[in-house]
Amino acid sequence: MKTTYRLTSSVCSNHRATLFLEKVRCFCFTVFLLLLNGWLVTAFAQTFNAINYDTNDGLPSPEVYDLATARDGSLWLTTDRGVCRYDGYNFTTYTTRDGLTNNTNFEIWTDKDGRLWFNAFDGSLTYFEDGVFKAFERNDSLQYNLNGQYADALAEDPLGRLISWNSNSFSPTRAVDKDQMECVIIDRENREVWKEELRIEDTELQRGENIYNAAFLKAMLLSRAGWEFDDFLKIELSDDHFIYSESNYLFQCKDGFVSRVPFDFSARIDFLYLDSNDYLWACTHDGVFQLTLDRLDQPIRHYFQGLKITSVRMDREGNYWFSSIERGIFKIKNFEIEHLNVARTSTQNEIILSVTGLKNHLIFSTYSYKLMSVNRQLELGQIQQNSNFLYQFFSKLGDAVYYAPGRRIEEKDGRLQIYNFATNMNGPMLAISDTMLMAASGVSIRFFKQKNKEITLVGRSSRWYKRMTCIAEWPKNNFWLGTLDGIYTIKGPDFKVFESYQSGQSVFKTRYTQLELLGDKGLWGATMGNGLIFIGKNGHRQFLRKDGLGNTLINCLHLQNDSTLWVGSNKGAYKIRFRLDDADLPVFQSVQPITVLEGLASNHINDIEEWNDKIWLATDKGFDFFPADLPIAKAPPPLISLDSVIVDTSNLQKLDRPVLAYDQNNLIFYFTGISFSQPEGRPFYRYRLMGEGLDSNWIYTDARDVRFNKLAPGNYRFELMARNNDERWSDPAVQYDFRIRSHFIDLWWVRLLLLFLIGFISWLIYARRIQSIRFKEAQKRKLQRAELESLRSQMNPHFVFNSLNSIQNFIFKKDVRQANYYLSKFSRLMRDSLQFTRLKNISLDKEINFMQAYLELEQMRFPDRFSFAIQVQKDLPLHHYYVPPLLIQPVLENAVKHAFKNIDYKGELRVFVEVEETLDLLRIIVIDNGLGIEEDGIGKYNAETQHQSLGLRMIYDRIDLINETQPGVQASFRLENRQKLDASLSGTRATLQLPLNMEEA
Repeated sequence: MKTTYRLTSSVCSNHRATLFLEKVRCFCFTVFLLLLNGWLVTAFAQTFNAINYDTNDGLPSPEVYDLATARDGSLWLTTDRGVCRYDGYNFTTYTTRDGLTNNTNFEIWTDKDGRLWFNAFDGSLTYFEDGVFKAFERNDSLQYNLNGQYADALAEDPLGRLISWNSNSFSPTRAVDKDQMECVIIDRENREVWKEELRIEDTELQRGENIYNAAFLKAMLLSRAGWEFDDFLKIELSDDHFIYSESNYLFQCKDGFVSRVPFDFSARIDFLYLDSNDYLWACTHDGVFQLTLDRLDQPIRHYFQGLKITSVRMDREGNYWFSSIERGIFKIKNFEIEHLNVARTSTQNEIILSVTGLKNHLIFSTYSYKLMSVNRQLELGQIQQNSNFLYQFFSKLGDAVYYAPGRRIEEKDGRLQIYNFATNMNGPMLAISDTMLMAASGVSIRFFKQKNKEITLVGRSSRWYKRMTCIAEWPKNNFWLGTLDGIYTIKGPDFKVFESYQSGQSVFKTRYTQLELLGDKGLWGATMGNGLIFIGKNGHRQFLRKDGLGNTLINCLHLQNDSTLWVGSNKGAYKIRFRLDDADLPVFQSVQPITVLEGLASNHINDIEEWNDKIWLATDKGFDFFPADLPIAKAPPPLISLDSVIVDTSNLQKLDRPVLAYDQNNLIFYFTGISFSQPEGRPFYRYRLMGEGLDSNWIYTDARDVRFNKLAPGNYRFELMARNNDERWSDPAVQYDFRIRSHFIDLWWVRLLLLFLIGFISWLIYARRIQSIRFKEAQKRKLQRAELESLRSQMNPHFVFNSLNSIQNFIFKKDVRQANYYLSKFSRLMRDSLQFTRLKNISLDKEINFMQAYLELEQMRFPDRFSFAIQVQKDLPLHHYYVPPLLIQPVLENAVKHAFKNIDYKGELRVFVEVEETLDLLRIIVIDNGLGIEEDGIGKYNAETQHQSLGLRMIYDRIDLINETQPGVQASFRLENRQKLDASLSGTRATLQLPLNMEEA
């Protein structure tokens, strides 16, 4: 955490001051009791506000040697535990793991190219370039030539070479050896290091009195023309005039003459710095001295007494930074703002409630029920203390101050005297003339008249129970009463009627903390929540944040003159310059905030008073006071840098206008705005992403990263700005241009090609579809033809003719019963045959029944020719399986016609039906014991006569049709001569395998 210190300064008449900083920070009052009419007087010294940064804030060590500001506005410092960078947010420490050659480094030197150089304790050098620490390539040679010492300083000659010398080069006892000095030359371009006796060119320098050898040798070195020395070595005022230090003294070389400044500093000077205000700072082992160039022998002030201050820098915003050996670093914004702590010790804070001024005393009350004073010598005195009453309301009448609960304070012979004039006065008071006083009590308003310093009650208003907070008179004999819930008016001469002002407008229905009269033009009103309100003859005007106020909760007002108004809030003070327009209503011309960023100890302002030619701010940490015309220069806009642009895992920050792929559309921008006066209560950054179809309005944020997800293809520009507390935005904005390519499918020629491909593929699909339809139609016709042939085969004329002959034969034999039975079987067979030809599949049980009926008829025709049997696998659910109809009948017909023809024994025909579920297969086997088929006839059935091959050809055609229209398990039909398989057997084996089908359709 940052710690705010109030640092004692002393005018340097006592040059041997030995007060250590610890005593200063404690601010212990040297208290002695002086019973002067009951007063307690405290000796006091004025102080200044400083913010201290130490290890609790992120510093690696309280031992800081040097400070430097980089081009990006960041603050760099060297310690014995590494090098630090402060960007206004955090202290980042770099060590040997980051590229430093040693963790202990002393001076920081900036070369012409903006590189930062660090000289290490071991004599090595490290420089920082493009975000990377790099060790000097010839450090080994440099350390050898420095003889084990560290490089005390660096300079750059006209050739760009670095010149260094060790820490013992300017020993007070060293004699000036002619005009030469031993130095180490560092040639960065050729990477060479060597030791050389440097010839001092200007040998005509004249030395004054008390110029010892080391100081004169240093003057000869620093006077070299064309050389650039670090500013802590040489304060160059003109071509022939510069200031430098050696040991405890300041020296100046002007027109070839070296002289010593006649002032003996209390300790050795280690660092010199000339700020932009032409103040010369001398950092010593006993604090830092502030001097002006025209009076180097009389320092203005001595800060940080007792503390070893190693360097001082002024940043681009006007902040002063001091490094120390024991306490880290300090920041002071404005030395014109002084502080008065009214508590007994600096570890305590006394809240000041109200303040008013007499000629030689400032009267104020505190939250600890004290009434106190401070005189022009800044000596504190306690006037009264009442643990039950807050001395909060003051009113001046003549040379006296009146306050609740009914007392008057006057100055007499340099002392303050107290008189009682009333009782039970617990509200605000108002001097309505040179002799009349108006005072609020709990239930009414009293009127007092002063004559010859005697106060008498002369009148009283009617009873009223509003809690009054402030009173004003405008115009004559018209009184305005500020309360907790609005503003009211009461008029003379009887003061009986209290009226709410503009009761219908909410802007007036709020708590009023103070009313301030602007001559005969109107009233300024401070409110708690509604900002600042002016009531004039021609209406009213309200001022809020949009008008420049940092807060709408106003605690107090002070009208400095007819165009300057001071406003106090819990977010600082505001100096407002205004003018009156044609309607006699004020218009703000400027609003100058004065906060902790400008040097206050606290932003909580309870009251404001102008006294002793200064503005006094009553805060919750004592008094801050400064000249009424306090110059506060506006800080420049913040410097802002784009740290990285992350796409996927790559950093594209250094690429100029990168072109990204269509899927590289998730970007993260990381950035840092460096400002040590960031706005309070308002976002620091604003950004926008500009592109087609995007909202170009600014987006405000305090975050240091911005993410954009799933950006559409197109050209983009990311813009980023930061502002300081003075509402000054960085200009120009940081810009980063990039483009996201379209997906290849969004390119016009790709889309045209795609349309062509879609058309071509559509045409192919259409052609394939037509081909498929034609193929299916052909298959359908082929199936119909096969079915027709099957029908025809079932309608075998020989079979029908023979069947009818058999029926006729039964009739001739008058075997009517046999004829009817045969006719019934034949008609059922013919009916099933005609019905099955219309179906794609029939159940297996129907097919078996058809085979049974067919074989029975054939057996009736040839009673003694053959016998048959149909065997079905056990427990086979025949009605669950489906087969193409009439596919097996031709095999049976072929066996009856041909297998048993011309044999002298009775034929046997066996049909086996079985299912192999693991193979998803139905197998039907037909076996006869007939003549058997010839081997060369097995494959020639298609080539035999039509009469012989019609049925078998139909089977093969239907098998091919099944395999073409049904994927998966393939159907097959195979004929085998049984004698070839077993010589003891005769006949033919026909095997039909069909895919296992459980669907009827």
